Amino acid sequence: MVIQQLRIPEGTVVSLRLVPLQQSLSESVRGPLMILWGAVGVVLLMGCVNIASLLLARIPARAQELATRIALGGGKSGIIGQMLTESLVLAMAGGLAGVGMGYLGIYAFKAWVPPDLNIWQVVHLDGRVLFATLGFSVLTSVLFGTLPAFYASRLNVQAGLTDGGSRGVAGRQIRWPHRIFVIGKITMGFVLLTGAGLLVQTFLHLVNVNPGFDASNLWAAKISLQDSRYGDQARVNHLFNESLANIQALPGVDAAAVSLCVPYERPLNAGFVRLDGPDLDGRSHTSNVCYVTPGYFQTLRIPLRAGRDFERLDTADTMPVVIVNETFVRQFFPNQ
Repeated sequence: MVIQQLRIPEGTVVSLRLVPLQQSLSESVRGPLMILWGAVGVVLLMGCVNIASLLLARIPARAQELATRIALGGGKSGIIGQMLTESLVLAMAGGLAGVGMGYLGIYAFKAWVPPDLNIWQVVHLDGRVLFATLGFSVLTSVLFGTLPAFYASRLNVQAGLTDGGSRGVAGRQIRWPHRIFVIGKITMGFVLLTGAGLLVQTFLHLVNVNPGFDASNLWAAKISLQDSRYGDQARVNHLFNESLANIQALPGVDAAAVSLCVPYERPLNAGFVRLDGPDLDGRSHTSNVCYVTPGYFQTLRIPLRAGRDFERLDTADTMPVVIVNETFVRQFFPNQ
């Protein structure tokens, strides 16, 4: 363990914030997952509104049946219980279908994702998923089955028995909820299609954006040097030089290099203080640092805008050399 004493200026307030482990591990994916959950919720809401609208539309056609049940002593409570039971059966059938589709989807992802990306290996359906599906099914059946059941219980028994059902329920009373459901479905569908269009546009933009390097015809490999044979820097450097020489001697290899990380991987964080240039404030800044060997930019086909590339003569005994990107220059050394 290395303990370093820090000099904190007088008057500086230092505070620590504890974050749950799950939140820390999932912080980078929490935002996209919440967006997906929102889209799933809108789709669920559209499906429930559609089912409720269909149940409302079927009430006039079932007026004679419902009027007969009431005339035989079923009562309004019996009609409401029957309608809620039918809604519950539909919701449970949908929940079971959703569980089956989820199982097939996870199985397909596991078969499609390469073995080295084993993030899907820990995803599975358990009792919590089944309990949540059951709860949502019951909740949706009650919420969106109550309104059709309420209008069905207000059936005019005499009109339902004599007219065959066309006037068994007051037309205007049932039209307005149906129209509201239709307007709600169209509104939610428009919102969902707009969001999907924005996501597709963002995806196409990310596909076509220039990442700053050329990933075609590249091979990357990772090694761990936690071995007693590489206890000092000299042996590590010898391993790198010998490995690069052997790789570059292979037919078809144009360039090869060793780096601490590849693009889009998390590098080291290093603090620094500006010692020259305009607008010096004396504050400490943080930047990402990645150690590389000569030939790194040639291998990834990263263009060098100014200055020189790393050379074999740049060693631990010579003046330290660093190459920064354009964003670093624009932020800390503009117009220099």
